[in-house]
Amino acid sequence: VAIVFSLLLGAGVSQRARVGLCWVAIPGLMACVGTKLLRTYDTVDELTFYASYHSHPMNQLVHIVCVPLLLFTVFVFAAYVPPPIKGLTWPLLGAGAWSLHHVRAAPLVGSAVSCLTFAMALVASAVVERERRAKTRAGNAARYAGVIHIFCWYMQLHPGHGVFEGRKPALLDSVLQAFLDAPLFVWYEVAFACGYDPSLKQELDAAVAARHAAWDL
Repeated sequence: VAIVFSLLLGAGVSQRARVGLCWVAIPGLMACVGTKLLRTYDTVDELTFYASYHSHPMNQLVHIVCVPLLLFTVFVFAAYVPPPIKGLTWPLLGAGAWSLHHVRAAPLVGSAVSCLTFAMALVASAVVERERRAKTRAGNAARYAGVIHIFCWYMQLHPGHGVFEGRKPALLDSVLQAFLDAPLFVWYEVAFACGYDPSLKQELDAAVAARHAAWDL
């Protein structure tokens, strides 16, 4: 969140913040995904962690709207930084890392989420490239993205968790798992609402109820 605020403070600070985001956060994400790929995945276990903090329908709705927007705005920030390899942009690297995790955790839904993630990365890159070619005020897309990003964090933390859920955010217990699983979880909720895999939904609800009961002891 601090990085996002710095993106609104001016061109020099903004670009340094974006470079830091790309050269620290995205390689870190890739390394974490690489280590997780070596482990045995359990779809219910992956989803149970995040779902335990997002069981209220209104909180789920807030996250269904805000998580994709947060991911897209991160890709916008990353698109301003020159790619480490020609033709392989930072948004595509980030999308690749998330997609590997999502496909490994849940092949069917994860594949669909991966397509959406790569689409967001490509659109974000196109928006920044269009701004660059038009020679308009530098950083306009990042400023708009910063406002959206901050607003989405507020919506998740205050109304989402503070008012509706009444539980702390998942990232306070595991930042890494929260960031890795959030995009997958919100699209799973959309899939469940459309009638996808009722047995998995029942199994997940039971696992979440059991975790809540353990917390309340």
